[in-house]
Parts: sequence; structure tokens; C-alpha cells
Amino acid sequence: MLKFVAVVLLQVCGLIVSAQSFSVSGTVADSLDNKPLSSATLVVKGKEGNIIKTASSNIDGSFKININNKEASSVTISFVQYHSKQIALVFKEAAINLGTILLSANAGSLAEVIVQGKKAPVSFKIDRQLFKASQFTNAAGGTATDIIRNLPSVSVNGQGEILFRGSASFLVLINGRPTQGEPSFVLAQLPAGSVENIEVITSPGAAYDADGKAGIINITTKTGVQDGWMILANSMTGTPPLKDFDNGRNPHRYSMDITAGYRKNKWDVSGGVNYLRNDIAGRREGDVYTIINNIQTKFPSVGERSFKRYTYGGRLAINYQADKNNLLSAAFYHGKKYQSRVADLLYNNSKVNALTGVPISSFTYYNENDQQKEGLFTLANLDYNHKLSDQSAFNFSLLYEKANLSAVTYNNNLRSRGSTDTLQYTVNPSTNPLNAFRTKIDYTKKAGNGIVQAGYQYRYDSQDGNFLYQVKLLGTNRFVTDPQFSSAVKATNYIHAAFVQYTGSTKLLNYSGGLRVEKSERNLTFSKNNEQKKLLLTKLFPSVQLRYKAWDKGVLKAGYSRRIKRTNNYELNPFPEREHSETLEQGDPELLPEFIGTYEAGMEQTFAKGNFFATLYYQT
Repeated sequence: MLKFVAVVLLQVCGLIVSAQSFSVSGTVADSLDNKPLSSATLVVKGKEGNIIKTASSNIDGSFKININNKEASSVTISFVQYHSKQIALVFKEAAINLGTILLSANAGSLAEVIVQGKKAPVSFKIDRQLFKASQFTNAAGGTATDIIRNLPSVSVNGQGEILFRGSASFLVLINGRPTQGEPSFVLAQLPAGSVENIEVITSPGAAYDADGKAGIINITTKTGVQDGWMILANSMTGTPPLKDFDNGRNPHRYSMDITAGYRKNKWDVSGGVNYLRNDIAGRREGDVYTIINNIQTKFPSVGERSFKRYTYGGRLAINYQADKNNLLSAAFYHGKKYQSRVADLLYNNSKVNALTGVPISSFTYYNENDQQKEGLFTLANLDYNHKLSDQSAFNFSLLYEKANLSAVTYNNNLRSRGSTDTLQYTVNPSTNPLNAFRTKIDYTKKAGNGIVQAGYQYRYDSQDGNFLYQVKLLGTNRFVTDPQFSSAVKATNYIHAAFVQYTGSTKLLNYSGGLRVEKSERNLTFSKNNEQKKLLLTKLFPSVQLRYKAWDKGVLKAGYSRRIKRTNNYELNPFPEREHSETLEQGDPELLPEFIGTYEAGMEQTFAKGNFFATLYYQT
């Protein structure tokens, strides 16, 4: 009887042990100087070589991996340019401390990276895909725009306009910090040589800004090496165009950028400078018509449409690790983008009766149109991260963004090309500066099998537009302002946001859910009548993401997020704006923001030498 009871007790104890959680902890360091290696990769495998769990070391080299069963038999520790190390796991207790794990540098790894060809690597997380920028060699010497044109769901036309999932409304992050400027303008400032990774976040969680109809693209820039100096330089030149379309302009294409980094002891400093000239030779054939009071006016055109474009900028980032619990970071970027667009077109205008088709009148004229746009872009941030314990951390950040945007369009209508007989000469100068500021406080804590994150963010941004339409008095050198097409409008947003998000995992399932609440105030001021309009909104932005390991190296995923597309002062300006005879734009001050719900489902399959992934999404 006693033997039977003992056997039963042993079996029960075995069940209790197998059902409890186990942990593996330790520290990863360099074998020569014992300095910690942050972001080292740890892969826990089972007896049959299957991957049970992956993790990364903290900034002080420490790690702790929670495992729900005893199937784990080994853990492999690896780091770029270091030899990997595999350690067997034997669970005699609930917690295993591996102590300090020393990795030795691989002296030949750099040469191997240079000569070894690889397919573009992509990794998956619960809410995003991560792409290595170094694999897109066709973007070398270009900008971040040239990199992201290689990504799925992204398209870039010849003029640099970017669509993400068919929409120009998406949020750009630089090293996780949001920018409020036009995405094509922001990405054109960053040289391709400074980009490390690109993250495509199609189902963002509550911790992110709710802006962007299509989602978020996060650009991670390069930092210094583990210890010492890193210098990287790129240059590019372009060949003459295959066809110049008999244009008056000869396009130029060349670029250079230099990135340098230094890491020693508590300091990590990186920076760089860049210049890009990337002109376009083009031809335009258009056909536009209007119907007003049953009279159809047609003005088809043909002629040169070419671009002179250049950008330059400088950047600096500094990280100071005071101790293992305190990290101070600062970054600054300043750049300029300039574009001059020529549209020298021959117009054949005609009027007909829209009901009968009977011609009324017709005439031909030549239009010399030159549009110049430029913007000075400044982005600065300051971050402080304090690690309260192994289980929790506190982060505080400040961000300032400024974009001095200006444009002028010269529009000269002549009787014929080369003629000095002016029919009409207009100038359309405008300024539309953006100023934005935000501060964010968040708290992160381990809870159960996951992490809970909660925080608050305050945001202010302002667009102060001034749009003029000036007409030359023929026979004189004077220009007068046409009040019908001239105006000024200022749009200001004040946004308070609070959020909470929980991310966790089991053996087969990764899950995340959160809620963000935003209270916003939009103020509009118009120049002509001093009218002011205020819009107050309080909205909820829920999100949920699921990622399930359905079969060997195969994953199913699903998600939902709610987003917002805010209005700008162009869309809100009630007064008509005109650049030339083809354009007439007028906004609506009552226009509300657009709220978008995105549902998505997809799959991921990893192969020995590649991967396949597909996503279906529905927006409402």
C-alpha cells in the first residue's frame, strides 16, 4: 500500500512540475573585455530542434526567458560578427541562471558579409514586417523613398509621390518618433545609406499615434559599432536620359552621403551629411474641359514638363548610458528640399454648345509655367529611459518638428512660343509653415506572460498658410493682388491622448490588445472675415492583434485597428485658390476628420531559403 501511495505521489509531483513555468536567465558579454552585448539573439529549442521561444538581451546584456514547459533542451546565443554558442538546458529547478555567457568575435565575419549574396531578409512580429535596408542595393545613393518603393503595398510614382495600401495618408516614424510632415517630403530627406531597417506596421497598437489611414512606416537609422569607429560613404552618378523630349532643360543626377558612428564606454554617437540631385526629364500631354451653363470649354495641351530637384541635410544622434538603469538620448536633423517644375505647354482652347455641339469660339496660346517649391525641415527629440527594476521601466520623451514650406508659381500666357506679346502674367507665392510639439510619458511593466504599457501624450501642431494670387498690369511692371483667389488660413490642433496596451504570448499564440482615447480641439482662423471655427472631439481607438503558430514554420494572423485621417488647412480653406487656368481649388471649413476601421487577416510561411506572406485587409 505504501509503495502504491509513493508511486501516486511521484506521478502527481511530476504533473505539477511539468505544468509550472520555468525561467532561463543570464548575461551576454564580449569574451575579451567582458562588456555587455545588447540585443543579442537567444533561441530556445526543443529536443527535436523545433524553436520554442526567442528573445533578445537587454541593454546591459541581461536576459530572462520564461518557458511554460520542460520541452526545452538547449538555448543558442548569437550576435552579429560573433561566434554563436549553444548551451544545454537541464531543469532540476524552476529557474536556471546561466551566469555570464562570453561570446568571441568572429574576425572573418565582416568579409563574409561583404561577399556573400543574400535574398532580402524579412522578419515578422505580431503587428509588423521588418525589412533589412541593406538588401535593396538598387536604392544605393538614393533616399529612403527609393528603399520603400521595394516594399509590398507601397508604390512611388516618377515624381516621388508615395502611396501605402493605395493611400497617401500614413504616418512616418524616424527611430520610433512620429513626424507630422508630408511623408514624401520627410522620406526624401533621409539618404538610403543611413537607413538600417524599415518596419511596415499595418495594424498599429494603442501606444502609437492614431494618425494615418493606411498605417505606419518606421525608419530605423544606423548607429555606431559595438566599440570604436564606423564610417560609411556612398556616392552615385546618373547617365544622361535615354530620351530628352526636346526639352530645354538637361537633367542632372548625382548624390553623396557620409555616415559616421562612435561607441565607447557610456557614449554612443552617430551622425552624417547627405546631398542628392535627382532631376526628371518629361513631357506632358493633357486634355481638360469644363461645362458651365451648357458651354463646354476644352483646353488640351502638349509640351515640356520637367523637374529640377535636390535635397541636402545633416543629422546627429547621441546616447548616454549613465548606468544600467538610466539612458539619455538626443537626436537632431535638419535638411532642405528644393524642386523647380517647368510646364511649358501649347494650349488649343475651344468652346462649344454642350447640348448641340455647335462651335462657339477657339484660340491658341503658349503657357510658360514655372513652379518652385522648397522646404526646410527640422526634427529634434530628447528621451529619458529609467529602468525601475527587471520588471518595469519608465520613459519620458520630447519631440519638436518644424517645416518651413514655401512655393511660388510663375504663369506667363503668350500668343506663341518665343513671343513677347503677353496675354496674361500671374505670380502665385505662398507660405505654409508647420510647427509641431509633443511630449509623452509611458510606463511598462511585466505582467504574467506579457507586458502592460500605459501612458499619456500631449500634442500641438499648427499650419499657418498665406496664399496670394497676383496679376501683372499689362504694359507696366506692377503686380496687383487679386482678392478673389488670395487668402490666409491657420489651423491649430491640441490633442490629449491616454492609452493602455497588453502584449502577451503562450506556446503557440502571440496576442496584443489595447485602447487609446483622444480628446482633440481644432481651431480655424480665416483672413478675409476674421471668422473662427472650433471643433471638439473625443474618440476611442481600440486595437487587437493575434498571431498563431498553426503548423511547422507556418503562422496565421488577424488584427483590427481604428485610425484617423486629420484635415489640413488646404482642405479646410473655404476661399478659392488658383495657380493657372487649369487649377481651381476650394476647401470646406466644416470638413470632419475621417475615421477608418481596418480589419486584416493573413498567413506567413518560412522556408529554408526564403519566406512567403500574404495579407487580406478591409477598410471601412
